[in-house]
Amino acid sequence: MNTNETILIVDDNPTIRLVLSRYLKKEGYIIYEASGAQDMRAKTKKIQPDLILLDWILPDGDGLTLTGELRRLNQEVGIMMLTGKADDTDKVVALEMGADDYLVKPVNLRELLARIRSVLRRRVSSSLFSEMATNALSKPKLAQFSGWHIDFIKRTLSRVPGEETILTSQEFRLLEELIIMAPHVISRARLLEVLLGRHYNAETRSIDVIIGKLRQKIEQQRQKPRIILTVRGMGYQLATEVQFIS
Repeated sequence: MNTNETILIVDDNPTIRLVLSRYLKKEGYIIYEASGAQDMRAKTKKIQPDLILLDWILPDGDGLTLTGELRRLNQEVGIMMLTGKADDTDKVVALEMGADDYLVKPVNLRELLARIRSVLRRRVSSSLFSEMATNALSKPKLAQFSGWHIDFIKRTLSRVPGEETILTSQEFRLLEELIIMAPHVISRARLLEVLLGRHYNAETRSIDVIIGKLRQKIEQQRQKPRIILTVRGMGYQLATEVQFIS
């Protein structure tokens, strides 16, 4: 598998770096290594990693401080903490500082790989949204799709102008996301992050509930949706043409 995605492993233990490097290279990732905080800073000036595997305790710094530093410099890079600290408080603090995930050593390599892929998927989705949202700023603030009219300024949705369909703030935000990203499929993880923030509970079914309520309001047949489709294993898609109007 060739991903062309770059991972920087920051750990002062050369054995750990070697094991992780060999495993992730076999999975198609481009790997760089750093033995400490200063080495990491030097590497990140030369390369732009997609994800950083960051040890909590380094000889010349600590992972928490470095996480905050990295996040201030780059909002998009994925950050995963690898640490011997198993306390839930430490995990919460790391996440609040800006880490995307947190794994306790010794790590299971298959679990590590799965979590890396999850973080990178969210990163790609977030980057795509930012690009689409930036482009959308130059477009009119009204749009039409499947006979519906949406006003992004007044935050209203109507079948016929003047006859408003009431949406909750979360329903409107989710629909707005689907419209901006159409026809791209948006992952549940991305939608959860948009509505609930970075530190959402991955097990929550709130997105599915909101999608169900939206379908009830805009689909002719909720059980056979034609506007908002479920793409199994990937997420949701606005499967209709969107026309931006002045």
